[in-house]
Amino acid sequence: MADVGTIVGIISLGIQVADGLVKYYTAYKDRESETAHTVKRLTHLLGILEVLRKNLVDRSFQPDETSLLETIKSSVGDCEDLIKELEKETEKFTQSASGSVTAAVRVTGRRLAYPFRQSTLQKLDEDIAEICANLTLALQVLQQQDIGSVQDEIQDTKALLELVRADQISTEIKNWLNAPDASINYNDACKKKYPGTGLWFIKSPQFSTWLQTANSFLWLKGFAGCGKSVLSSTIIQHTLRHRRSNPAIGIAFFYFTFNDDAKQDTSAMLRALILQLAPQLQLHTTTTTTNNKDALLPRLHQNYRGGTPPDPALLDTLHQLITRFDDVYIILDALDESPRHKHREDLLQALAEMRSWPGPELHLLVTSRDEQDIREELVLEEEEVVVLKGGKVDADIAAFVAGHLKDNRRLRKWERFHGRIEEALTEGAKGVFRWVECQFSALEACPGSKTRLDALLGSLPRTLDKTYERMLYNIEEESVDDARRILTLLCTAKRPLKVEELIDGIAVELGDNAKFNEDSRLMNQDDIRHICPGFIEVDLNNEDRGPTVRIAHYSVQEYLESDRIVASGTARFSVRRKEANTEVASICLIYLMDEALCKACMTETWVFGYDAKYPLAAYAASSWADHYHEGDPLDPQLHRLALALFHDDENALASWANIYKWAGYKRDGLGDRILTPLYLAARLGLDPVVRVLADEATSSPTRPRKYYFESALITAATFGHASTVALLLTHSSAAINHLGFEGTALHLAARHGHLAVVDTLLAHGADIEARDYRGKSALYDAAAGGKDEVVRLLLERGAEIEPAGTYDTPLECAAAGGREAVVAMLLDRGLDPNRGRYARPLEVAREHPAVVRLLLDRGADVDLGTPTRPLALACSGGAVGVVAVLLERGADVEKAGGWAGLMERAVGNSDPKVVDLLLEHGADAKGEEGCHVTPLEAAAGLWNATAVMRRLLDAGARVNIGKEMTPLEKAAKKSSLPTARLLLERRADPNLGIQMTPLEAAADEMSESMMTLLINHGADVNKGLQMTPLEVLVQKEVIPFRLVELLVQMGADVNKGFKINPSEVALRHGYNLEGIVVIPGEIEVESIEGAGTLGEKKEMVIVIGPKAANSS
Repeated sequence: MADVGTIVGIISLGIQVADGLVKYYTAYKDRESETAHTVKRLTHLLGILEVLRKNLVDRSFQPDETSLLETIKSSVGDCEDLIKELEKETEKFTQSASGSVTAAVRVTGRRLAYPFRQSTLQKLDEDIAEICANLTLALQVLQQQDIGSVQDEIQDTKALLELVRADQISTEIKNWLNAPDASINYNDACKKKYPGTGLWFIKSPQFSTWLQTANSFLWLKGFAGCGKSVLSSTIIQHTLRHRRSNPAIGIAFFYFTFNDDAKQDTSAMLRALILQLAPQLQLHTTTTTTNNKDALLPRLHQNYRGGTPPDPALLDTLHQLITRFDDVYIILDALDESPRHKHREDLLQALAEMRSWPGPELHLLVTSRDEQDIREELVLEEEEVVVLKGGKVDADIAAFVAGHLKDNRRLRKWERFHGRIEEALTEGAKGVFRWVECQFSALEACPGSKTRLDALLGSLPRTLDKTYERMLYNIEEESVDDARRILTLLCTAKRPLKVEELIDGIAVELGDNAKFNEDSRLMNQDDIRHICPGFIEVDLNNEDRGPTVRIAHYSVQEYLESDRIVASGTARFSVRRKEANTEVASICLIYLMDEALCKACMTETWVFGYDAKYPLAAYAASSWADHYHEGDPLDPQLHRLALALFHDDENALASWANIYKWAGYKRDGLGDRILTPLYLAARLGLDPVVRVLADEATSSPTRPRKYYFESALITAATFGHASTVALLLTHSSAAINHLGFEGTALHLAARHGHLAVVDTLLAHGADIEARDYRGKSALYDAAAGGKDEVVRLLLERGAEIEPAGTYDTPLECAAAGGREAVVAMLLDRGLDPNRGRYARPLEVAREHPAVVRLLLDRGADVDLGTPTRPLALACSGGAVGVVAVLLERGADVEKAGGWAGLMERAVGNSDPKVVDLLLEHGADAKGEEGCHVTPLEAAAGLWNATAVMRRLLDAGARVNIGKEMTPLEKAAKKSSLPTARLLLERRADPNLGIQMTPLEAAADEMSESMMTLLINHGADVNKGLQMTPLEVLVQKEVIPFRLVELLVQMGADVNKGFKINPSEVALRHGYNLEGIVVIPGEIEVESIEGAGTLGEKKEMVIVIGPKAANSS
């Protein structure tokens, strides 16, 4: 057997070399931009080496594992020469540095050429990549030895869910982002997996290459029911195992879901991936700063607090997250379940953008059926495609069949025939897992006789379609109507329905005597399963919403909606989208207008129990209008029901709005208050209903209530219903320029980017220069929101480009929002890039490098400000990209406040990147001239700006120099332990202050941990500039005697003070400091969390009753 010690020796040498190289390169702060990639790869290598060594040392190899150990030895042995080559390189580097790493750091401005040459770094990267490839193989062999027997362990799933759980993200941000939970789908797929499922792929070179190759991509394609989702769960699980070799790896996944609208579009995918990756940054081991990590999601939230961020903003955030890891593995399952004519084109474009991102970090794997649009958009090389068919998939099916026969209690009656059943199902499956699942349903229902079994196995349907056709034939005749209703509701619902919701949907009767019939309610989920065996699944693990029901497989819904079922003998079960939506909309309206429901929900107390008594109410209230639009609004029954809702003396209308509000849906004009039936119909774009209500209003002898048409027009414009807007204008053209709370209809349409509505309003004579309550025209709203097409249309129709009477201009609005295309459009119209009212465009664009570059290209003066210069504003805002552009374009540092002023601004924003940039361009880290505080002093006054402070200290800032306070004094005043600890590590004088000594300041703040830290580093307990520390404490309104005792214990003189005698003051408060007696002896002083122990033996302290004997 190979010698484990030899292998471990090679690995230990590798750890030593890699660690030395990391320390060498990270010591040169001024060369980070050149060495960042190499340092990242070295850190990755170091992680693999350490995990591999731990696995080898901790494991006891058995005699029968000789071949395993030889394989590992071979892989590690292939690295030995490369590791020794790296060792030689390290020796060259240290020779050229002429001393230690610390000495190298102190050589200001020195250029050590060889280690930083591009050729040197490239050779290092090549060697590191080769070592990583070999070691990763060794680690996989070691970790996957028992992979087949443990792949479904609960521990793996638990570890994955803990990794992607967003506990570190604030509840406010999580609720705002509203990301769908992909772990539900992952758990469902894991339940269908048996030991060994998918191992053929895990052990394949394609999977290994995908894990190890930079910027890799794989498409797993296969026909419906071949097990893609189950295989995805296996891939996710084993990618997690790969991650254990490097905590700087991120993992995220998403399952597109045909029966859940919330899991079908690009936005849902991006929001889920972001929420999974963001908390993983907490475990990142590279040198990314805390400030930059934490800023991503809060910044996105701040920019789009009022709603869901657009896809480009989500993509940008995801990209930034990915670049903060060494590698990120993203698995996307079932692209084909994103509706082709609704969301898929945008999804494929987003994937194309993700694949175009520079950098090696992203590894993307997707699964789907082989559909033309997906195939044409992906444009892949042959090695990037894996076709799921053939013997390897058949082996997975065989394992599935064997496992299911063994585990399913309802199949125990066939135990004598398991071998025969296994052979028949495996042979008949032809690579389709779903076909096997359906045959199991038939076996469960089959009476337990050999004759019946022979008949069943002898007549197995050849295809999935034939299987579904037979299953529909077998539905009992008396259950056909309920089964058809169940399948229609589940195929059409906007999300998985709860069991109780589905039961109430079945109990609604359509036709001339339409009503909700409580007597028709089924008893429970078992009744649903009995009516539709094999077609549905009940998910019992939905903690938030209770058990939900869904179509069992995408192929079921596809068959029910296809033309193939129409040509079969089961056409009555066919689900046609338009007719099905019409039916579901009718069901929802009938339910909402149930008399008992309407009466009950008009009482405020009913809110606490409505969902239990009427479980379908919330879904019906929130979704009926969506089904109405996707159905046939002119269907006689649906049209009659919709009119009835709006004509029912506002009782049904009010109850619907109440349910909508109580169900917690987003406030968007419904539920806040009842306005008018016309307003609500216009808000939803219900044109047939709007037409009738508008006709009634204009023909009625009674004058409509004030603003009846105006409010309806504005809400229709706000929500983009162009046809509704046109319809309303034919009834009341006078409403077109009505000024509402947020502007005219044109303002609202422009603000939300509804091009067709803007066009309709202008065609009907809307005033293009109408002003809102801020005095602004619609062009402002479109420009500020980046609505390019609306801006173009307004300009073509003659909108004034610089309207008078406002405090800013459309150009300023667009520049401030980073709307590059709009800025270009306005500049093309001849606007002066240097002219503004509130501020110049270059000043307000201070967070947007692309806009700044565009303005400069078009003639903006880089130094013109009112009064603050653009460069100064950019430094204050932490906009490193803008600072870089302005310096590149020759911004005058002196006009912007000088290097000292700029450094103060950058430090105040606690952004190390801007500080680094200023230092690179000549800023003085000392900053002792030209500013009222030094940069280090300013940083020390922030709560935790240690990253910035390290940059300043490494660049020569003097640790004891300040103007208002010394840096340590300021840190003590702010009670910032991390800051004080760093300063003391860099030899700050614990007794030096300007206004107070640091210990005096800490006593003033009554910070026990800060006082302990300072004393631990030599602070004099009797020294002060205004008062002694003890004197400070005894003058507090409530004396902190624990801190007093600490000072006395450490030698404070109870009778020494600048202004008062501490012992006398304490005595007046009933405490006798003289009673604190120090008895000779030795004891370790108690450690304060974060401050460390005092590090030496002090005299034992005994407090002899601190209360005075005669306190009166």
